Amino acid sequence: MLLRDGKATALPVGRPAPPLGLGELASRPDYHVDTFTLEPRDVLLLHTDGVIEARDVRGVFYPLAERAAAWAHESPSALIRSLRADLLAHVGGHLADDAAVIALQRTHSQFPIEADRRVHELRLLRETVTTVRRGFAALHCDVPVH
Repeated sequence: MLLRDGKATALPVGRPAPPLGLGELASRPDYHVDTFTLEPRDVLLLHTDGVIEARDVRGVFYPLAERAAAWAHESPSALIRSLRADLLAHVGGHLADDAAVIALQRTHSQFPIEADRRVHELRLLRETVTTVRRGFAALHCDVPVH
């Protein structure tokens, strides 16, 4: 989902592919990769089906696009905190399925040399993995977090 200018837009996926980071484990390593242009300040919101399939006591699905658009102006970490609190309130405090959300924001910064960019990208990847693990633990999933 792309968050731009206060709007949430589902990004069209041409063909299904393995989840983020699991491509090398796929039975067919020649899967298709979709690419999208991110403008400065855009937020890419990645989520599992456990988020959009979460239901309240009346059986109403969680309105992720609507809620994400409402908090699109927040930083990625604040957006995640807002979504987490709202999702748990929507389901009455306990999720029936695992749920994960990752928010990535494009910044204005440019990297003068390729080596600096790689170091920065590795640091961001480590931070993202740590955030995802914390998110799983915070949502009280049945998935072990190490």
